[in-house]
Amino acid sequence: MCLLLVISNQAFAQHQQSVVFGLEIGAGLSTLSYDTPRNDWEESGRASFNGMAFAIIPLFNPLYLQAGLRLHNVGNDVDFELIDDGDVVNGSNQITQNYFSVPVRLHIALGKDGLYLMGGIEAGYLLSATITQRIEPNLNSQEASITSTLNRLNFSALGGVGYLFELTSGQMYFQGQFSRGITGVADNSGDFTWFSDWVTQDITLSVGLIF
Repeated sequence: MCLLLVISNQAFAQHQQSVVFGLEIGAGLSTLSYDTPRNDWEESGRASFNGMAFAIIPLFNPLYLQAGLRLHNVGNDVDFELIDDGDVVNGSNQITQNYFSVPVRLHIALGKDGLYLMGGIEAGYLLSATITQRIEPNLNSQEASITSTLNRLNFSALGGVGYLFELTSGQMYFQGQFSRGITGVADNSGDFTWFSDWVTQDITLSVGLIF
């Protein structure tokens, strides 16, 4: 899901003393990593999407700081089996967590050809979360909100690589990023108790424009 940006010395030379702005969109694959996964579950990833507005703050060559405001989702799919009156019934759960996040990333340019590395941290606020259950044979869906059973704040560490190039006006970049939560998601302080805590993680491919 996300934004990473570093500006090469050549591409950023004209902006070395000023803050510049941009937009990014991306898509990827997200999963949830459980502390104690259940043996009767078969987990798989889900598509994730993100959009972001950001600012780039020059530090000193070849280092730049990038911070932004980002909307993104994470989650997973879980297939399971139930025993109902002696019969095996197949079903699935789909968890979706929607976040408003503030990523802060440090970027380092690798020479003058536009290649860069980045790393940083992201603080996310949970906007909403749902679980959707489907049970065979009719596969009727039942959706319930789980927002109140999860921690509102989620912190993640991230890293990635990208490539920036010049346009007629501004710059454009492509990048890949891996992100993993460093704080647990489940909130077991209330009446409801989850069977396990978990952290978010995702791999994201993004494209961005710098104005």
